[in-house]
Amino acid sequence: MLAIGAATALVGAAINEIKFGLLFGLPMGDHVWTHLNAHRRAFLAAHGGQETGLSFLPSNLLAYLQPFGIRINGTFPFVWLPGHPATRVGGILFDQTYPTASIPSSMPLLALLAVVGVVVAVRSRRQQPIGLVRLPLLAAAVSGGALFLWGYIATRYLGDFLPFLVLASAIGLVTLVARLDGRTRRTRTAWAAGIVALAVASIAINTALASSPGQDWTTTQTSGLVTAQRSLSLTPLTSSVHVVAHLPDYAPVGALFATPTCDGLYVSNGTDFSTIPGKALQHAEMQPVERSAAIVHDLTVRFDRPLAQVPRTTPLLSWGRTTLVLRVVDRYGFRLVLAHPSLPSVTWPGPAGGWTAGAPGHTYRLTVATDPNLHAITVTWRGAHPGDVPLVMIDHVLLGSGPAIVHPSVGPVAVRSTGGGSDMALCRSLVHG
Repeated sequence: MLAIGAATALVGAAINEIKFGLLFGLPMGDHVWTHLNAHRRAFLAAHGGQETGLSFLPSNLLAYLQPFGIRINGTFPFVWLPGHPATRVGGILFDQTYPTASIPSSMPLLALLAVVGVVVAVRSRRQQPIGLVRLPLLAAAVSGGALFLWGYIATRYLGDFLPFLVLASAIGLVTLVARLDGRTRRTRTAWAAGIVALAVASIAINTALASSPGQDWTTTQTSGLVTAQRSLSLTPLTSSVHVVAHLPDYAPVGALFATPTCDGLYVSNGTDFSTIPGKALQHAEMQPVERSAAIVHDLTVRFDRPLAQVPRTTPLLSWGRTTLVLRVVDRYGFRLVLAHPSLPSVTWPGPAGGWTAGAPGHTYRLTVATDPNLHAITVTWRGAHPGDVPLVMIDHVLLGSGPAIVHPSVGPVAVRSTGGGSDMALCRSLVHG
């Protein structure tokens, strides 16, 4: 078994050496994001080019093992991630820290049984059958425990602790059942009820956390969440909506914001984008729930000739000097590009989309959101058929007061506005009752 493990490690190291010039790990200095983001470069410089180290241990221990790693309030789904990113003990510079649920608070049954299992496995004698699990338990602990040395804290990494928690809790449960053997029926029933209650609580907590709005949520999802909150929350949702003229730079996950005129309703996903300037300017932590027709514009584009015979550039929509144009790349495809972007110094997210195929006789759909509340323009390509997967082509900073002007046209490239936006009924019901 030792030989098999060693051979596997050597093969993996050899492949890594061939690909990256390192036996273990990744050359993070060559990562594309490192060249784009100044914070990533500062983080690597502060830690000798490495993303791991003992200096990260206190912060990770606090984030993943603290007993109070969730928030509970009367707004559906009632259990939320912490209201701020994970604490950096001693001000240590991390790559990223997110609001992070802890193991005891999000998995109470597994956590308690795992403690029992570890104590039993450590204290048992070598000749006892339970002693045979020490080695796999140690292996599971090492693989998950490596995260305590990682300069990046996020709830999704809780999954790396599951192999250890499952194995250790299995030992704890078997031990507990054995100790209850011979006890009174009332005692066994009470313990069984407690275990079932903790199991149900664990499922409910994780279901609630999974219902928190994320960075990739669509407007349909956020609108569905807020609609459910209005019906199911224990406290009136109207009292939880913040009416603001300007969106804040950061807000806890689940916080709701509306503009005074109700042209936009937003919910925070709780992500701190202060280390990513372009995203910070766009208030990227705010997920749209509803936006008016002044912000959201649905367009169609139809090519009546092969791309080789159409104008190289066709304007679609303008916001001040900033113009969204369709630029033909070759006879098979085109790109969507922002001409004269309002803040050229922001290079990521960039002002141009990728290559997209286009063919004559097809009508393509796209949605352009020019949002002065977020200071962002988002262009979503929806393809030619209702079943096509929407693709965000451009997500860039947008400054100025607008308004947005659609450029309808006919000829080789026919551009038409088909409306867009919401009637803002949900926003008005929350703001004005």
